[in-house]
Amino acid sequence: MILPFLQAVYQIPTDNDVPSESVALALQRVFYNLQTSDQPVGTNELTRSFGWKSLDSFMQHDVQEFNRVLQDKLEEKMKGTIAEGAIRRLFVGKMKSYIKCVDVDFESARSEDFYGACRPWSDRGLGVADSCGLPPPCDVLQTSSSTSRA
Repeated sequence: MILPFLQAVYQIPTDNDVPSESVALALQRVFYNLQTSDQPVGTNELTRSFGWKSLDSFMQHDVQEFNRVLQDKLEEKMKGTIAEGAIRRLFVGKMKSYIKCVDVDFESARSEDFYGACRPWSDRGLGVADSCGLPPPCDVLQTSSSTSRA
């Protein structure tokens, strides 16, 4: 998943952007430096591109919220370019919510999209939650609950 994401980020036009104000350009520069440098790569520019001040970077941030903000900013920048739709293709999954009543003949199911950054599992039978909080496999999440009349 890293290579397609990297390619999509590099496809975002950033010719007139300022790195400290453009998440896309700052991310491109971080990726480029990681690929070409044998030195540690700083992320101050990327941090500033999110609108964070130096004090904000020391505050703990929720990784899922950060991921959502990152994806939103990249999707917005990708609109009208060859990279448009890349975030959706890479990170959208389907979630199915399912309810079946035990004592009443009623079932309800609905399917909706979710955005995640799941990693593949080698053993999908473990039932252990992964880094994005979803049980494997992360392409489809099924939840079910049973209800009965008291």
